[in-house]
Amino acid sequence: MELTTNKLKRIDFNKLTNIFFIGFAFSIPISKALVSIFMALMILSWLAEGKFLDKLNIIKHDKLSLTFMFLIGFSFLSLLWSPDILYALDFIIRKYWHYLTIPIILTSLKLEYIKYILNAFLTSMFISEIMSYGIFFEIWTYKNILPTDPSPFINHIDYSIFLAFALMIILTKLFKKNEIKWKIFYLFYFLTGISNLFINGGRTGQIAFLISIFIMVLIYFKTSFRIILSSVIGIALTLTLAYNFSPNFKNRISQLEVDIINISNNNFSGSVGQRVSLWIIGSKIFIDNPLLGKGIGGEMEDTNAYSELLNINYTKKSDYHNTFVQYAVQLGILGLLVPIFVFYILLTLKFKTKEYKLLTVSFSLLFFMHSMGGFSFHIMNPLVLLCTFAALFNAISYQESLGLNIPEEQ
Repeated sequence: MELTTNKLKRIDFNKLTNIFFIGFAFSIPISKALVSIFMALMILSWLAEGKFLDKLNIIKHDKLSLTFMFLIGFSFLSLLWSPDILYALDFIIRKYWHYLTIPIILTSLKLEYIKYILNAFLTSMFISEIMSYGIFFEIWTYKNILPTDPSPFINHIDYSIFLAFALMIILTKLFKKNEIKWKIFYLFYFLTGISNLFINGGRTGQIAFLISIFIMVLIYFKTSFRIILSSVIGIALTLTLAYNFSPNFKNRISQLEVDIINISNNNFSGSVGQRVSLWIIGSKIFIDNPLLGKGIGGEMEDTNAYSELLNINYTKKSDYHNTFVQYAVQLGILGLLVPIFVFYILLTLKFKTKEYKLLTVSFSLLFFMHSMGGFSFHIMNPLVLLCTFAALFNAISYQESLGLNIPEEQ
């Protein structure tokens, strides 16, 4: 027994926590099973680290950790007015345990592992990209995925957001690297990545990426007319090339045009129209139930009645395809404030390293636009993306506030 105890004392559990987080970051684009395994391992190693009073002292002053703890706690409280308690319990427990990543990484991240975390995510996205191109060019098949929409491991909307953020990371590395071989590699990765973005069917990521690029240029190069003009020309050129050489992109843009025309004629039958109809219905339900909402499990039960009341034709869905509307209907005004506050915290994090400020802002913009078209705080793929990078950037900001410096990537 004593021998076992001595062996355990020699194990560096903090190192294991960081390694498991690297595995977690690698897993998120390619395997839900691996995500759950690394999440469980991360929790166990974090518990084995000990030092709970020190950790608690850090967590209780961290706005992001407290916000997600409030979301979990208030969601459990909402069981009191939920019409389906078993559904609500499953809804909370099965997904929200991943948000423990945020306090875990806040209290355990070692700065020397940051580069490995980012590179792990980029590596798995590169694997996804290779799979996507193989499906697109019909070199191989994977499950029932069609060459017309070659998103290999996750649905095309989530894949487009994942890829858009990977491209933002690549851009920062492209400008930061001095060695020519790395510049060539990241330029190659960027060009193949942006091409892959536009041969897939995820309009959300395509539009979000271009908007994010433009906003980032305005933020960081607002005094340079030449750079702003160059970015506008670059975006216009990208759209032109994508429209003329990507049948998927052209078809999706044509569908968007039709949807907008139909919505103006009170026809919500298209993909965008269905989302807009749900937003209108959900907003009306929230206005009628602003304090506590309808409870988890009751958010969709009145949609038929409200669609008739508002004279809106809509297709029944499992959620409102909008994080803000979903939480507003589920949990009332406090639920609505949670995602708003999360984005506010992320956008106002302070950094000494400009690279991480840029990545945090770009991630927040991309994820905000994803949240406008989907329930990104609960659907598995975007949820773990949020857990990974909200946790990472929050922890980096905290570490830098202590005066610690991030090691230069070689």
